[in-house]
Amino acid sequence: MAHNNALGANGTNTVGYIEIYGTIAGGGDDTSAIVLTNSITVGKTAFYLVPHSTNAANVGPQIISASGSNELTGSLVTDADPTATDKFITLQANGGANLKISGDIRQDHTGAAVLTLRGAGTGEVSGSISQPTTNFFNGNPVAGNTWSVVKAGSGTWTLSGANAGGYTGSTSVENGVLNVTSKLTNNGSSSVSIAPGAFGASDATLTRSVTSLTNPNDYSGLGSSISTSSLTPSFLTAADIVLGTNTAGGSDTVTMQWRLRSAGETGGTTTSPPIVNSPSAGLLSDVLRLTGMGNGGGIVDGRDQTDTFALQMTYDANSLSGGIGTELDKAAQGIIYLGWMSAASSLSNGFWVNAVAGNFGVGTSAVTNVLSSWSSFATSHGIVDATTLAPYLGSWGVDTTTHTTWAVINHNSDLAVVPEPGSFAMLLIGSTFFWLRGRKRRN
Repeated sequence: MAHNNALGANGTNTVGYIEIYGTIAGGGDDTSAIVLTNSITVGKTAFYLVPHSTNAANVGPQIISASGSNELTGSLVTDADPTATDKFITLQANGGANLKISGDIRQDHTGAAVLTLRGAGTGEVSGSISQPTTNFFNGNPVAGNTWSVVKAGSGTWTLSGANAGGYTGSTSVENGVLNVTSKLTNNGSSSVSIAPGAFGASDATLTRSVTSLTNPNDYSGLGSSISTSSLTPSFLTAADIVLGTNTAGGSDTVTMQWRLRSAGETGGTTTSPPIVNSPSAGLLSDVLRLTGMGNGGGIVDGRDQTDTFALQMTYDANSLSGGIGTELDKAAQGIIYLGWMSAASSLSNGFWVNAVAGNFGVGTSAVTNVLSSWSSFATSHGIVDATTLAPYLGSWGVDTTTHTTWAVINHNSDLAVVPEPGSFAMLLIGSTFFWLRGRKRRN
């Protein structure tokens, strides 16, 4: 489709509906699509989209922007109940092209549908991604109708509409950039996943604006998990900002990327950099790059100064080998902590150190190696907002019940959970010393 009036001249293209069939409709084509070119605007009242069985590039999309900057102003509406296989609604912007959806993207049928935003180009949803309670066509009530959103392809899609993140399903960033300038209904790591990459510009990236959140300028609740793991196959590292704001001058955005542990971070090696391992020590999590929150204080040794916030990250207890005693015993020795990859020139090629060591300053009430959850610590110390958090800058702790570390920091950097190799060695040396001393006494 290459002309504004391809569906009706003199403005009549705003009248009526278009239906794009799929496998659910008898005889439908699972690869059927409308292809837009030549920077046109199509204003049909509604596009009815029957779910496809795939969201693969060039095959699954119902709508493709092949060239130019094209816009659909009408509603995009699911036209059949999604099933376990036929559940995909896919929009694609090819390289060099743009696709804007300014109407409502509605999931009008009972079941879980997946909206995929893909392509090497750019796209924007300035309307809503909604789960209405009534059917668009006949007004009948609808229940159990949900969206999940997948960002695929190397391009950038932006959710800018006031309710563009109003869906209740998950958000998965598989490749490219998803830029959320509105707000997501579910922002935490249990609902948001990001594929690992190499921290490149086109690797899976999620950027969120804090100005449009339910509590504007509040970082609390923003999180993500890695979608695949270098650890125990069933373990996916998760990280969440549990408290903090940008009211002291921090940026309005929070950007997250993930990478898998490198060969030198997996343990069983003496490779350095980036971490000097004991024969059994290695990172206990994959690596989060947290950026975008800078407050103008500047980047020093690989970290960017931010307003104060509290971050928690899970770790794989099965990877906690070496030393003696239980997981709690090791935590009590200060072996397990949230680490930061320092780029200090004094540390050749970088080194993992305690995240609070990268802080700009320290709070007057900092408490270290706390053996409890963040929530318990915050409750017991009356920490409820940015003002009450500030004195605790530099605090950190471990909750061995949920296998979670946390720290109160004021920098963006690369972060992971670290077992202190030297502590493992000291534990072993100490246990040997006391064993020999006891044996000598008995003799």
